[in-house]
Amino acid sequence: MQRNKFILGGLLILAAVVYLIFSSTQASAEFFMTVDEVNVQGQSVVGKNLRLSGAVVGDSIQYDANTLTLSFDVAHVPGDNADIEAQGGLAEVLTRGCNGPNAGAR
Repeated sequence: MQRNKFILGGLLILAAVVYLIFSSTQASAEFFMTVDEVNVQGQSVVGKNLRLSGAVVGDSIQYDANTLTLSFDVAHVPGDNADIEAQGGLAEVLTRGCNGPNAGAR
């Protein structure tokens, strides 16, 4: 009887730990997306935590000290290293992304 109490208590503790791990993982989940993917998703990504694969276009950085607003354009960079290499490497992708017709998605 005493042994069953310990087993039951251990299972309850294990269940609580699993629940806490699961709930904290869900709450802090982030999406890793490219600029093109964010543009396709549109408003559905508003308010979600996400990491964006892209390059900040240096000349587009604007800071408004009155409203504490920082804005900038982000050029598309593929999220797949094989795709980057197929396009000529990171330097080539960044150059085309910052100077190309689709540069500057806000």
